[in-house]
Amino acid sequence: MAVKTMMVVDEDRAVLSLVSVVLEKLGHAVFASGNADEALALFEVNRPLELAILDLRLQSMDSLALAAAMRINQPGLKILFVSGRISDASALLVQRQSRPKCRFFLHKPFLPRQLSETIAIMIHADNHKTADP
Repeated sequence: MAVKTMMVVDEDRAVLSLVSVVLEKLGHAVFASGNADEALALFEVNRPLELAILDLRLQSMDSLALAAAMRINQPGLKILFVSGRISDASALLVQRQSRPKCRFFLHKPFLPRQLSETIAIMIHADNHKTADP
């Protein structure tokens, strides 16, 4: 697999570090951010990205709003949402009903293998089928 540039946004430093290390071990270039504002600043100077991994529970900005803001400048950006809260997974399911292509979600904690498999599926998905978050 060719090197892909990815961004991870999670306020939990342990999760941010772990996900970043897993992606780097898979051979990807990674930009990591602990908040939405920093993520947007990094995105502006480092786009295009292949994929962004966003925690659904960001305090500084709603993750769906962050995804939408990123997609203004990169409409085909693939987004993987992650969360450790069942209520977040339920909320994303509701979003999927109105936006069926908002389909990538991993529940924390997840194994590195689960992360790498999900990313592989997303990378190989048709870029033209990516929709708003």
